[in-house]
Amino acid sequence: MNRIIRQTGFIVLCVFAVSMGVSAQTSQQYRAEIPFNFDAAGRHYSAGQYSVGPLSSEIGSAVVLRDLQKRNARVLGANTRSGNNDWDNPGTLTFVKINGQYRLSQISTATFSMKMKAPKLLVAEAEKTPASEVVAIRLTN
Repeated sequence: MNRIIRQTGFIVLCVFAVSMGVSAQTSQQYRAEIPFNFDAAGRHYSAGQYSVGPLSSEIGSAVVLRDLQKRNARVLGANTRSGNNDWDNPGTLTFVKINGQYRLSQISTATFSMKMKAPKLLVAEAEKTPASEVVAIRLTN
């Protein structure tokens, strides 16, 4: 009986140690309240609370946008650039408004940054429209 208790305690201790190591390696997630509907990576999103961040801390990791109310998550693409390391300013989501529709164009944070590729049709439309509005939403940790 004593042997079983020691083995069980050892297994629990190992699981705890592994889980602490995994949580230490998780990447930074950022939050934002987006007050308008928008498009990102070919999908439409409703206004609301979102979190954004890479799946891992490595460059080239997939960046995920999570709807915190609906509990949905979508991959936006791979982050190819490191962040600005400015921890006093967590970052921004930059949107471009073309013909009344907002489109996520750039994510800039302390740990990573990425530019969203625009569909060719949208690029042509933006060139025709001289006054496109740019809106930056501040991120929080």
